[in-house]
Amino acid sequence: MENTIRINAASNVKITRIKPWSIYFTCNDKRYFLLDRWDSDDGNTYVQLYEKEIFSNGRYQVKPLRDGTLCGSVYNFIKYRTENKRPTLSEIDIGYFISRLFEDGYAEYEHSESEVILWKQ
Repeated sequence: MENTIRINAASNVKITRIKPWSIYFTCNDKRYFLLDRWDSDDGNTYVQLYEKEIFSNGRYQVKPLRDGTLCGSVYNFIKYRTENKRPTLSEIDIGYFISRLFEDGYAEYEHSESEVILWKQ
């Protein structure tokens, strides 16, 4: 599938920042973010995937990779492994995040279904 992220190992994905409207993460040494986009025509929120390329002079370019899908909010991609009121980034269930990327068509993989199930645990 074009304009998707290729994930070959869960250890290659790291969430770096979460804001109320976006999730920033790296995968295979590239930077990406998911962004909530509200459509005023139909009143729905769509989640869109972007790649952020940073140049050596500090400037960067943002390019959309996939049009938004109607999957609610970026918060639907996050599940915490703790009940703390203020969880840290390290307490995010990365397997769940990756499985949502697969399910919503933002990522592709060449692994067996059993490996994806292990990522969810």
